[in-house]
Amino acid sequence: EAGGRCRTLAAPDASRRAVVRLVEYLYTGCVQGLGTACDLDEVAELLLLAQCCECPRLQRQCEHTLGRRLTPACLRTVSHLAATVQAPDLALYCSCFRTQQGDTPPGPRVSGKVSAEPRLPEPTPGGARKLLGACFVENRPSTLMEGFRAVL
Repeated sequence: EAGGRCRTLAAPDASRRAVVRLVEYLYTGCVQGLGTACDLDEVAELLLLAQCCECPRLQRQCEHTLGRRLTPACLRTVSHLAATVQAPDLALYCSCFRTQQGDTPPGPRVSGKVSAEPRLPEPTPGGARKLLGACFVENRPSTLMEGFRAVL
């Protein structure tokens, strides 16, 4: 924390690797291999830790890393994560990806009366690790159209 004061971070569900990456960022101002060497579930955990520690630059880096690796299978999970942690860049990636896929955003279903979509549980680093680990194909980024890159 600025001014030399210390702050305790409680992150019992965070993996050791994600915490090590956070400490690396706090000391050096960057995370080596964030876009290539990190597992995507680790990036999701790091995003949650960055928000918890109020590190907006690291949060944006994580958002862009996740956004560049979107697939149709993980879109809903990543969209929920973006909304929950208030990640505007990641939400934009999801919106652009959804548009490219020809999908419309999921919304509440109405049949006579208004009914909300089932509420997903709030993500935790451990939960995000499990959900996102299952969504990405072989830890490789999906291919996105060149127009998508132009948006960001």
